[in-house]
Amino acid sequence: MSKKNLIINFLKVLLYCFLAFVFNQISQVIFPSLKVYPNFFFSLIWVFAYLYNSIWSLVVGLLAGFFHDWLFSPIIGVGIFIGMLTSVFCSGFLQSIWQRRTAFLFVQSLIAILVTKFLEAFFHFMFSVLQYELVLKFSYIRHSFVRDLPLSVGVNLLATVLWFLILRFIIPYTKIKQDQEFDSLYNDTQEVL
Repeated sequence: MSKKNLIINFLKVLLYCFLAFVFNQISQVIFPSLKVYPNFFFSLIWVFAYLYNSIWSLVVGLLAGFFHDWLFSPIIGVGIFIGMLTSVFCSGFLQSIWQRRTAFLFVQSLIAILVTKFLEAFFHFMFSVLQYELVLKFSYIRHSFVRDLPLSVGVNLLATVLWFLILRFIIPYTKIKQDQEFDSLYNDTQEVL
């Protein structure tokens, strides 16, 4: 793969991350009284990994997770871990059955929302236990996971629809032919896993 193609792909990924930041800020300015806001960074990861099965989905997971942590999270590293984990999950989970059909994107996003919300609740609870020396009660994790779950699912599915429209029609990520060697490395690692 040439350096020019790598740079173009990386700049597109950075553009997507910048758009996620802009969408997060716009949603908070327009709707300041909402209890739950859509997580445009994680929904970008889910849609990108579902549509484009490549090593670039890991890059998107890493960068979007980093920007999520840097801008919104009290714990650095949780968003990166969740982003990379869900990018691998969304790019490979049941793809032999779903075959990248658009309708299954929303089913997979729903599963990714639940996994992400649980992992965020778990890591934030563990952070609180370690920082404030709280008693380890898993009912706190359950309460944090269930709290605002329907609203969180709804707004994140709306964000998934927005990212699907952007990535498929408005600013599509086009695979360059020289990406094939990069993708073959990714597919080989998927077979091992």
